Amino acid sequence: MQALERLCGDEGAKLLLGSPDFGPRWGSRVDLFQPRTAALQLLHQSIKGRYVAELAYIEIALDMIAKDQAKADAIGAGVLRHCVRPYQRRDVCLRGSIFYWASRLAPSNLVLYLDKPSKQAGARDGSPCAHLEVRLRGSPALAQANLYGLPDVIGLDHLAFWERAVRLYSIRSYAELGRWLGTAASGSALRKRAHAYLGDFAVNGTFILQNALLADRDVMQVLRPIEVANLFVGRRGRLEPWV
Repeated sequence: MQALERLCGDEGAKLLLGSPDFGPRWGSRVDLFQPRTAALQLLHQSIKGRYVAELAYIEIALDMIAKDQAKADAIGAGVLRHCVRPYQRRDVCLRGSIFYWASRLAPSNLVLYLDKPSKQAGARDGSPCAHLEVRLRGSPALAQANLYGLPDVIGLDHLAFWERAVRLYSIRSYAELGRWLGTAASGSALRKRAHAYLGDFAVNGTFILQNALLADRDVMQVLRPIEVANLFVGRRGRLEPWV
C-alpha cells in the first residue's frame, strides 16, 4: 500500500477490510485518490490472477487550468452555458459550491466546482481551475461507460470518453434566439428578449443551457455544436463566448 500511496494524490490510497457494506462476495476494498497511471498499473499487477476484483466507483475528472480564480470562474461559467449531458432528466442544481447534473448519489452524475485548486500531479498541481468530473457508481453505470476493470481505466481515451459523456452547443446569435422566441421585432429588441430568456435559466447570474433544453427541446433549432475538444485546448479549456 505504501507504494500505491506514493503514486496517488495527497489523500493517498486506502485498504478497507471486512466490512458488511461490501456484501458477501467481497472481503476488502481499495480506494485510490487522484491515482497516476502507474498506480493503476501497480494495483492491477498486484491482484491479477490472485484476486477477483470489480470496479465499484470512479470519478473521471477534467481540470481546466486557469491563471487565476477569476479566469477559473469564467471557464466554469462557459461550461454551464455550453455543456449538455445526453439523456438528462432533471435541472442542473447548485448545492453549496457544487453544480450537480443529477442527484448527489445518482449512479451517473456530472459535477462542476470552481473553488478548489487542481489536484493533478505535476506542474499544474495547486493551480486555480474549473473542475468537471463524471461520477460513476455501480456496475451498470460503469458498464455503460465501457469500464469493466482496471485495464479499461488504464487505457482510457479521455477525449473519446468526454465526447460520449457531454455535448457542447452555442447559440448562433441573440437575434436568431429572439426570433425563435416569437418576438416580432428586430435589432436591439430581439437581443433584449434573448437576454431576458437567458436570465430565466440562470443560476447565480450564469445561464445554464441544460435547464433551458429541459424546458423546451426546440431551442436546439438555434444552437450550433461545438467540438468537445475545446475542453482540452492547452489543458486550459476554451469555450467560445456567446455571440
